[in-house]
Parts: sequence; structure tokens; C-alpha cells
Amino acid sequence: MYLREWHSKLLEYYFKKDEDGKHESVKHLFVSESLFDMLAEKERGEGKDNFLRLFDAEYLASRFDTKSYYMPPLVLTLLAATTLDEKAAQKGQFRDRMEEILGFESGINKALEFLPGLWKRLANWLNEHPEYRPLKLPEDVGHETIIGYFKRLVFPFQGDYNALANIVNSIPQDTAYEKFVAMLRYKIDIAIDRKTFKESFINEYHTFRSKDLTQVRETRWYK
Repeated sequence: MYLREWHSKLLEYYFKKDEDGKHESVKHLFVSESLFDMLAEKERGEGKDNFLRLFDAEYLASRFDTKSYYMPPLVLTLLAATTLDEKAAQKGQFRDRMEEILGFESGINKALEFLPGLWKRLANWLNEHPEYRPLKLPEDVGHETIIGYFKRLVFPFQGDYNALANIVNSIPQDTAYEKFVAMLRYKIDIAIDRKTFKESFINEYHTFRSKDLTQVRETRWYK
């Protein structure tokens, strides 16, 4: 898919109103590699590869300095923050994670300078288009002027995401499905008791568990 198609599909996925017309603000955004496969209608992993081909060193800054196609560069930053790619996940600095995912370092610092303004333009655009749900930007990002918005918008937060990944990876891959689910729930419950996760994750997790399968599949962070 091309830039315009990715923007359109990501916009619909994250901000399209529910069928009942609910207009609740979007406060957190979840991204996974399976999302790209689903939107691009590709086999496993091919969707993300297609998405990443939108970005190259020569045009990276212009992707972030856009006045129209907001979603691809913003989702790229969410992907970098939550990726389970082994090499990228080991990188502590966000710029290093971006470099690992993109495969180059040229232009990243320049592109990220446009990031706060890009989030604000998206929020303003959504406010002007009532057919979409509005985006509630964090009111206080402290000293994190570049990465403050997405660090507070991404769900799960990086620490929660890493903790969850460690739990999943601690269960043998050949474990039968029902046993795997039971072990996963048990280990997550222990981690919650130990206050491993932030309150926002805990609230979403309990909501997730309380829904039936049909409702669960409709939740944005599950997708």
C-alpha cells in the first residue's frame, strides 16, 4: 500500500466512531505487528515490511512534516516504542530503537523535531471532523518535549509492554493453548499483585477479562 492508503486505514482503525455513534475521546493507542498484516491484507510480517517501506532516509523528515498524512509517521513512533523485535527492544534510547527498526540513522533527529506538532495537528484535525473520535492529548509531558506525547498515549506503556513480553516468553512455546492461557493469566495476576504494571494496564486488563469473546475481539487494544 502507498502512504495515502496507510493513512486512511490507520485513521479508520483508531478513530472511527463505534456503530452506536459513541464519541468518547481516544486516550491510548495500541499497535502490534499483526495490525499491519490485517490492514494490508498480507501474510504474517509482510504488512509491517510494507509499512516500513514508506520511510527512507531521504524523505523521513518530510513524512513527519506533513500537513495531511499524519497517521503513518505517528504510528511508526508507537511501533518503535512497543516493538518486540529482539534487537530494537534492547535499545534503551528511543532514537536508537527507531534506527534499529528503520535500518538507518540519517534524518531521525530532524524528523523527531516535528513530532509534537504532528500530534497536535492530528488532534486539531479530528476535532474538526465529527465523524471521527477526538484524540485527548496528555496535558503535561514535563521535560519530554519530543517524546512526551507518544510515551503517554501508547498502550501498553513501554514498561508494561516489556513486562508482559517477559511473561509471555517465560511460557514454553509448545504449551497447549488452554494451558498457555491459564498460565498467562496466573502469571499476570501475580505481577499485578506485585505492582509490576501501571494502573492503566491493570484497569484495561480487568475490563478485557470481564468481557465475552465477542466483545473482547472488538476492543482496540486487543486488535
